[in-house]
Order: sequence, then structure tokens, then C-alpha cells
Amino acid sequence: MVNSDASFTGTYSVAANGRGTLTFNVTGSAKPVNAVFYVVSSGELQLMSSDAQNVNTVFAGTILQQKGAGTFSNASLNSASVIGLQGPNSAAGNDVVLGILSIPSAGNFTLAADENNAGIVGTLSQLGTYTAAANGRVTVTGTTHPLVLYLLDANKGFVVGTDSNASMGFFELQTGGTFSAASAKGSFFQDPSTPGDTFAPSYDSGVETFDGASNFTGTTDSNSASAGLLQAQGSSAAYAIATSGRGTIGNTIFYLISPTKYLLTDVGVGVAQSTISVGEK
Repeated sequence: MVNSDASFTGTYSVAANGRGTLTFNVTGSAKPVNAVFYVVSSGELQLMSSDAQNVNTVFAGTILQQKGAGTFSNASLNSASVIGLQGPNSAAGNDVVLGILSIPSAGNFTLAADENNAGIVGTLSQLGTYTAAANGRVTVTGTTHPLVLYLLDANKGFVVGTDSNASMGFFELQTGGTFSAASAKGSFFQDPSTPGDTFAPSYDSGVETFDGASNFTGTTDSNSASAGLLQAQGSSAAYAIATSGRGTIGNTIFYLISPTKYLLTDVGVGVAQSTISVGEK
């Protein structure tokens, strides 16, 4: 159920070791929400729910400090960003979208993306309009998955879907183009992005190395509900990167945010529980 643009109030406390607790009351919700968090810095908290699962939905995520609060406008989106979002669908699989959000002019956008919807793979080519409020909340029209963006800074922020898949994710300014195979040279540490409420996911972590000339090698540890823990799994393959920053490694698609960071997902046909991973030097 969508509770649109809901306000909330609450209380919090923080111990000297950086562990905090909070309670917030959301307008329209009968139950308060309780969570614990850990302070990474003055601008970042790592958060997870502390209610029993039969009381409130289990969640985990990150709270980041917003820059420019109260000063946002349509002009705050003015360049291409890499966007990724994921959520469960009714077929007991995940719906993952990964692509590039472009701004041809203030108030207008285009979205070119890959989608794996519970093993049904396709591409998205959409356009529409957006309206940014001064507080950074951005409403979007024209997408298959109705979206709301929350700006942290210009061309950067969180994204949430308002469809039944309850998708969520992040978008970040893309820099370093025009891209080629040489744009990904070096070793990247790869981990899952913030886990969503996904069905039987497989989470991978490891080191991926690109030679800058279309050759890829990797060593990965994987933990899945179906296969359990698989350690030190080696791989090698050819890769290619388009000028837009969209890259391919077999059935894997990745988008370069910059020459030092990418988002990646599996778009193999029949792979129903695909998730998003982030790689960073």
C-alpha cells in the first residue's frame, strides 16, 4: 500500500559508542516504527528495524545527510545519472531495473535501462516529466514504474517505486564519459547494494579485475538460499563497454557511474532472483 508524501515525527538517542535508537510515527500508520542505527559519521547512519516481523516490516538501509535542503528545483537535475532499483514482484522473483536517467532539459527526462522482471528480460526506453520541490522530493510522470525521487544533492539521491513491486534504489551522477573498454581498467571490490525485500536472493562479494582491453577475471564468494555458501569462485570472460557506459560480461549488465564505480546485475533469461551489486575501486 502506498502512503504518499507522508509526514512523521519521532524521538532518538545516541550512545557514546555511536549506537542509537529511534522511534518514529508516520501519518496514516497505526503503529510506531522502531529502529537501531550506528553512526558512521556526522553525515551517515547505518539503520535497521528493531520491531518483530509480525509487528512491522523488516528493513535495513542508510541515512545520508542532504545538501542544499530547501533550495532544490527542476534545475537540480541537469545531467545524466546511473539509476538502479529493485523490489519483489508477485511471481516470487525480483524486478530489477538498471540504466541511465538523462535530462535533456529542466523538467524533462529520458530513461534507457535494462530490466529483469523475475526472469523476463527486456529493455526500457521511456521519457516524461518531473517536478522537484524545494525540499528535494521529485515526482515523476511517464515511467512504467511510477517513481518518486528524493534528492541528496544535485543529480544524486534515493528513488522509490509506487507500484506493487515496492521497488527502491539510488541514482548518482555519471562522470568520466565518453566510455570505452579502457574506462574500467583495474580491480574493483564488489558487494551487494542495500538489500531489498527480495525473494531467495543470492548475494555475491569479491574482486573483479578489468584489463582495459576487454578481458575480465574475478574471484567471488556467493551465498544463496538455494546453494548455500560458495567460496572463491573464479571466472574469466570478455567484456565490452559502450560509449554510454553500459557494459556487458556474458549475461551480466553493468553501468559505469565513473571509471572507479559501477552498478551490476544479472539479466540471464530465467534468472528470477537477480539483484544489484556495486563495484568500486
